[in-house]
Amino acid sequence: MSHTTTTDNKRAHLRRARQRKIARIDSLERLVGSHPDALRDIYAAAPPFDPRCATETAPRLLAVPSLRAGYMLTRPLVVALSKGWMPWRTTRFESGGTAGQQGFVLGGALRFSAAAEPSRLDERPTLRLSFADLGNNRMLSKFEQELRWVGDTVAMGPLFRGNGRTPLAWLGFETRAATEERTPANTAAA
Repeated sequence: MSHTTTTDNKRAHLRRARQRKIARIDSLERLVGSHPDALRDIYAAAPPFDPRCATETAPRLLAVPSLRAGYMLTRPLVVALSKGWMPWRTTRFESGGTAGQQGFVLGGALRFSAAAEPSRLDERPTLRLSFADLGNNRMLSKFEQELRWVGDTVAMGPLFRGNGRTPLAWLGFETRAATEERTPANTAAA
């Protein structure tokens, strides 16, 4: 199968996912351990994340696409890792949502910039967190994360390394809206 055929198949899959009615997620816990393809479908149907709605949150691992082939065998491992075995503790947005930091369990933090940009997966709007050029560890500065609202208090998206278009992992977090006027439902309509 050629690269063009593979790309066309992915685009068709994402187009069908956007056309399906996907229920809004009411709890991040419902997404932990989900199949990566299911997360991709949910993400494809979601509006971009608005960081002005976020308070400090704790990211969680949802899935690892490279484990897709052995999904049923590796799902318990992903669920266990998501319950506190991951190195990060918080994501905090600053500067009106254009920057922030992810804090780690053992101390320290990674700085990120945040901007509305096209997604690497489907070219639709998403909030992209970039860790490059901010004084972060050289290896860690190659990561980027995308975020979209998938529920009133739940955001999720893929984590990429380098310029790749294949997610390294799917991450998510729950938050409370900072103000009633800027709830995700209201920002999605804007």
